[in-house]
Amino acid sequence: MATEYIGEYLVEYGGEALCLGKGWAAYIAIYDVTRNPAFRAALIPRQRVSLDTVFLTEEAATERAREVAVAKIGRSAGAKPG
Repeated sequence: MATEYIGEYLVEYGGEALCLGKGWAAYIAIYDVTRNPAFRAALIPRQRVSLDTVFLTEEAATERAREVAVAKIGRSAGAKPG
């Protein structure tokens, strides 16, 4: 899994092989590290995304996972408290 800071969030994303070599799935996890960088609060625990898609390559799954993570962060950054 790749790890990248996107804005105020630590994002892990990547592709994982499906059982019996039937393709790849995309996974993400998003953590808030703004309060204390030594402690990662999971905003979105590790989960599979794009459930209806089986990717042919790990690279394709990883790319899609990153796209989903960026979209989720964008929605959360635009959300109003309350």
